Amino acid sequence: NFSALLWYPVSAAEQGAMAPDGLRSTGSPFPQWSAPSAVTPTNRSPHLTTLKPSPITWSNLILPEAALADCQYLAQRVQCQRQVDEGWGFADLGVAQTGTLVVLAGQAGTGKTTVVRAIAHDLGVAITCVDLAVTPPHQYGQVLADLWAIAPQPPLDPSQSAIADPDDGEISVILIQSAHLWLSASAGLLTTELHPFLRHCRQQPGLVLWEVEQAERVAPQWLEYMDQVISLPLPGEGDRLRLWKMACGGGVPLAPRFDFKRLSKLDLTGGQIYQLARDGAIAAAASGGKLTLDLIQRALERRGYDRVLRQFHASRTRKSRKQVP
Repeated sequence: NFSALLWYPVSAAEQGAMAPDGLRSTGSPFPQWSAPSAVTPTNRSPHLTTLKPSPITWSNLILPEAALADCQYLAQRVQCQRQVDEGWGFADLGVAQTGTLVVLAGQAGTGKTTVVRAIAHDLGVAITCVDLAVTPPHQYGQVLADLWAIAPQPPLDPSQSAIADPDDGEISVILIQSAHLWLSASAGLLTTELHPFLRHCRQQPGLVLWEVEQAERVAPQWLEYMDQVISLPLPGEGDRLRLWKMACGGGVPLAPRFDFKRLSKLDLTGGQIYQLARDGAIAAAASGGKLTLDLIQRALERRGYDRVLRQFHASRTRKSRKQVP
């Protein structure tokens, strides 16, 4: 229900300065905007994409225990907030909040998008996505209008949703990738345009996740709107061992004495490990053979991972020296 949409006020003097398309010209890299008067369906927006719920769950994530618990709490927050606020009286204390905004930080391949998919799986809803890195800056204003117009949706399959009360469970899950382009201190988005949007997000049932590589790049004025900042670390050697075994554990035929421990010493993200395992598996399938470390080495070479290749060769040298009597 968007009858109570926030709107960006335009004075009579400003109306006289309107550009021909009805938007104000202010020197910003994109036009300023007013909140739309009608909801635009997501599937009609050229800027947004929709990811339907997938079978990805928390078991697909290998994260430190504390980081995993923080991510799972995001889904729990959405699931239980109605019960807590209305049933347990927190709304009467003035601390109830409908929407949740979170910064999700981590290098590429650390699992940020997988976290979002697991949350959507728990809630049984689709994810609305926009990647600002592939959005021309002059279209940022329209992207904001498109995001503003997203209506909360009921679970696609209420019987599978973990929302406490599916009948009242209309929510939205929005993922904004490359969010530093809006949230950093040097971003071109004017504060007068982003402030009302963030206030609006806090009033809409659901979750808005802002993906960045470094949490430090988010300006303090935007951090004030965020309920939580979650940083996903690079995997350590033990987690890399589990990631390699998970990547190769779906029926991939392995060569005898396939050395997972050696691979775990390579400084790679989870995303890179999955890519390399898949590259090697494709080569194995094409040759009718089994996955070997030589095929993983060729995958490293094809992807240009020179630094990791040096680690790979050095680990073989150290192993050879240990075997010398």
